[in-house]
Amino acid sequence: MISFLKDMKYCPMAILHQTRTYTFKNILNALGKDADYIFSAMVWAEELTKILPLVREVNFMLKSRCGENFNSVNSRSFTGIYVLLDAIARVGFSRPPSHQKSAY
Repeated sequence: MISFLKDMKYCPMAILHQTRTYTFKNILNALGKDADYIFSAMVWAEELTKILPLVREVNFMLKSRCGENFNSVNSRSFTGIYVLLDAIARVGFSRPPSHQKSAY
């Protein structure tokens, strides 16, 4: 894609894409200076399991239960469920009080 853009003499101020970590590294290495101002939005970086004990622990929990490491897809699902459970816990109840009518 970058070579196509260069051939067309089109130079965007930045390129944002979403990909897995190893693919993004390969792109950066292959493009060299042409990769300046290319950004990637990733929700999971497996390299963090080597640096942060909590990330390693959370990844281990998934892998021991499901047989795979976190990736950009299943980490979104995990985050969504975690946020929902955290919100319910912060409110302190799982059902509306009996004096309020339910919206359902």
